[in-house]
Amino acid sequence: MEQKRNPRRTAIDILCDIDKKGAYSNILLRKSLRDFADMRDRAFVTELVYGVIQNRLYLDYVLDQFSKIKTKKMTYDVLNILRVGAYQILFLDKVPQSAAVNESVELAKKMTNRGSVGFINGVLRAVCRKMDTVKWPENVLERLSVEYSFAPFMVSLFYKRMGEDCEMLLKTLNKPSSIVLRVNTLKTNRENLLVALEENGIKAEPIALCPDAILCGGFDIGESSLYKEGLFSVQDSAAQVCCLVLNPQPNERVLDVCAAPGGKTCYIAELMQNTGYVEALDIYEHKKKLIDEQAKRLGLSIVHSKVQDALSYESDELFDKVLVDAPCSGLGIIARKPEIKWNRTKKQIDEFSEIQYTILKNAARFVAVGGELVYSTCTLTEQENEEVVRRFISEFPQFNSCDISPYLPDKLKEMQKDGMITLWPHKTGIDGFFIAKLRRVK
Repeated sequence: MEQKRNPRRTAIDILCDIDKKGAYSNILLRKSLRDFADMRDRAFVTELVYGVIQNRLYLDYVLDQFSKIKTKKMTYDVLNILRVGAYQILFLDKVPQSAAVNESVELAKKMTNRGSVGFINGVLRAVCRKMDTVKWPENVLERLSVEYSFAPFMVSLFYKRMGEDCEMLLKTLNKPSSIVLRVNTLKTNRENLLVALEENGIKAEPIALCPDAILCGGFDIGESSLYKEGLFSVQDSAAQVCCLVLNPQPNERVLDVCAAPGGKTCYIAELMQNTGYVEALDIYEHKKKLIDEQAKRLGLSIVHSKVQDALSYESDELFDKVLVDAPCSGLGIIARKPEIKWNRTKKQIDEFSEIQYTILKNAARFVAVGGELVYSTCTLTEQENEEVVRRFISEFPQFNSCDISPYLPDKLKEMQKDGMITLWPHKTGIDGFFIAKLRRVK
């Protein structure tokens, strides 16, 4: 008989892979959860993985208070056994502290040496008994960094832009992200899809912010017959707002230069009622296939994908609308990919801004006179957002900023300025996002 997999061991293995290989949690979870038939086990593994990643700095700070060996010098196995154990002790009321310690010790016996077993047992028991003795930072930025588990440079960056509002942003980015669906209006409408979801036992409700958005509870999306029939896609409201600002019209020619995995590309084609032409670029063949698969599932015939580098793309054609959803640091979607907290550096943000500007400059060459260009990112740094757009406008006077308020939901209209908007998660309840729109006037 095949031995049942241990949810805690699975979570620790995933966390070690993230630390060793820089892997993404959502991809590893998707693969690992297939081994669990019980939805409670799946939920527990997910809770442990995301909980530890989201609170890693906090957990390490606490562990360092009770360990002679500092966390930076521990092996991945020992450290992640301690993190998972401490997370259960400090954050999960449904798990008795004794069970968290004992299960961690049993895993240590299988994954580490005898000396580590006693060490892990001692540290976790100290966490149980002595949490009231922990000495917390007095400096406000250091406190925020530890309490909400964000890299110090990120806290400084947010605090500089937002002041005391920074804490609410950090708190929001630590909350689990919601599942948002986008209705494929070529095949159904929101009202009918809501009924179909309910008939399939899925709790769902419309989102007022976007006309095609639905908020729903968790379910196996890939196995859903409604998904396979192409009645919906998974896409956060922020990304949907980006496409609404682009405002693609039937029979237009649209270019999406950083298209994979194809969510915005396909929504653009749906908004165009599948009439016209949408060209979607990505640098990798396997990502081009993702775009093609999505377009086929949704019944979209006007999407034409190409393997092209947005930095060096060439074409003899001009387009009515061009979307540059640029690669970025991703600080706006930490709730969905919490490991971004730990695999981003200040230097990378500097590097991203140069890449973004080069892509934007190249893509602008293919905007027809009178056509429009949308620049967007899923990050919240001024360097990658407003500064890129201002630099572009200063160097390319043939482009003017556009008033985007006509394309924004009422709730967001007052947040736009000079043709740009930053969607702050704690203010909007959706992913962090930046959108700017420019029109070629000559």
